[in-house]
Amino acid sequence: MFNGKNIISQGKVIFDRVNKRYLDQIDGITWLHSNSLRSYLRDKYSLNPQEYYNLIMYGNISSCPKCFRCGEDCEFIKFSHGYKSRCPSCSIECHNHKDKVYEKGTKSYKESEASKIRVKNGTHNFQTQSRESRLLAQLNSAKNTFISLAKSRNKMKAFMYIGLYPDNSIKIGITMVSIYRRSKASGLKSVHLVLADTPENVADLEFKLKMNFMDKSLSKSEVFNFSDLRSIVNFIKINK
Repeated sequence: MFNGKNIISQGKVIFDRVNKRYLDQIDGITWLHSNSLRSYLRDKYSLNPQEYYNLIMYGNISSCPKCFRCGEDCEFIKFSHGYKSRCPSCSIECHNHKDKVYEKGTKSYKESEASKIRVKNGTHNFQTQSRESRLLAQLNSAKNTFISLAKSRNKMKAFMYIGLYPDNSIKIGITMVSIYRRSKASGLKSVHLVLADTPENVADLEFKLKMNFMDKSLSKSEVFNFSDLRSIVNFIKINK
């Protein structure tokens, strides 16, 4: 209920696929195209698209799904796509690992599934690129995503950490939340803070470090052998 009115078909976004428009599920009368949705919600209800989505799907403007890895609020994509299944920090880590997970049935989910089919068939464009070129693009994208998220959330500080997995391989990571929360989500047996700085500086150092140690990384760009720890720590000391 909102402003004394029941939500029409709560738990489902009503979309007219023929005319490409959404029903105002508060008044139950008005139909809106996506390009006018934001201003309409602001002017009529003082809501933004995320709050309206929460109201329709979960019954409250503050309610939203929780990240299955760490329990934080999931990342909102946009009204037509809904939420990712992970929080912003876990989504960045997921981006680094190339294993994004989206809500089933959403546009992003369908695009992801189509991409997986192209990879399986050997027709995806990245498969013609060298490993170095793919990793450079991946790391640069992750860096820019981290900085953009920090700006959108007014985060002035970020953290770089070194973690130790049970098999004694080491992980280099960055986060905008507690490194101990990140440690728990990643299954690390120990974690150590190596830099607390602006998101731009932290993301830039991570990018430089992973590019420098590209040839030493294991299956993931941020996981390395324990024998590389001293070299990595020295690189951080010199470049931070």
